[in-house]
Amino acid sequence: MLLVSLFYFAALADAPQAPVVAAPQPVRVEFGNSPNDKLIADILAKDLADFSAQISGTWDSELQSFFEPELGVPEAQRHARLHVTVRPSAATGFGERAFYVQYRAGGESGEIVKTRVWGISASQSQKALLMMRFDPKTAIATDTAIDAIKPEDFVRIMGCDLTFKRRANAFLGETSAGSCHLAAGDGRNLNVTERHDISANLWEVSDIGVDAQGQRVFGNIDGSPTKLRRASAFTCWAGVSQNDAPIVVNGISLHDQGGSANVVLGNQTIRLRLRNVEWPIGNNRPSLTLYLSQNNDDFAQIYAWTDPNANRIALNFNAFQASCTRNEIR
Repeated sequence: MLLVSLFYFAALADAPQAPVVAAPQPVRVEFGNSPNDKLIADILAKDLADFSAQISGTWDSELQSFFEPELGVPEAQRHARLHVTVRPSAATGFGERAFYVQYRAGGESGEIVKTRVWGISASQSQKALLMMRFDPKTAIATDTAIDAIKPEDFVRIMGCDLTFKRRANAFLGETSAGSCHLAAGDGRNLNVTERHDISANLWEVSDIGVDAQGQRVFGNIDGSPTKLRRASAFTCWAGVSQNDAPIVVNGISLHDQGGSANVVLGNQTIRLRLRNVEWPIGNNRPSLTLYLSQNNDDFAQIYAWTDPNANRIALNFNAFQASCTRNEIR
């Protein structure tokens, strides 16, 4: 028995030993930008460029306010006419891009009801564009050099940022639910929701302010949006033959979303109005229309119409003539 045990232990001593495996060491991994991050950044850069081009310009809701009475919209639900200019600014400190925005009531010559700056940047984390709102600390003169504005002259309205995402060839922007709170003129705290739907030629805006009791303080009563349409600029002339001595006025500026101008021709005054009409009902085709009225009256004595994309339109009525040419020839 002892001999067997000796042989057994000798065999164990001569058997090959299993290699000793060292304990695994921690591996350092460097995380950089993934290809997907680069792709998202490129997409947002294009969105920012496209959105900036799309929002810039002159917008007016005249067509909506003009047709609502004819459509039988109850007076309480009608939208007041709003004229908005959005101009890019070279000012820094507002975001990747800054825009100077001015709102007028009733048209291009109406009262300025609000002015603000929008700062727009691409948000990688939200995969969207972020629009920040800046309100002026004091009233801004109408001749303000928009490239010289400074962030210290404005207050950022926290919680009221709009997040814009592309939808085909349009952009949809909204405030975050329950985040935007503003003070009403009487001191009430308002919960504000804002929604923008912007395409090439149509900008629909819904903004509603509700107090703590659920009473609506501003915003359309039925929630329908204000419909702003992109305005194209035209330069016009008007003339009259008076005692064989024609009188002509040049350099009249109009836009095609209800833009109007009173023109003095000797001892007479006429009003020109330009409207690119899109009919809300019926079979009439869209038309660029030029109206002429007298006696400071909006009732047109004569009008002419043409294709909505035409570069020129003219009319001739009794002794009067007028013609308008698009500033940016298509």
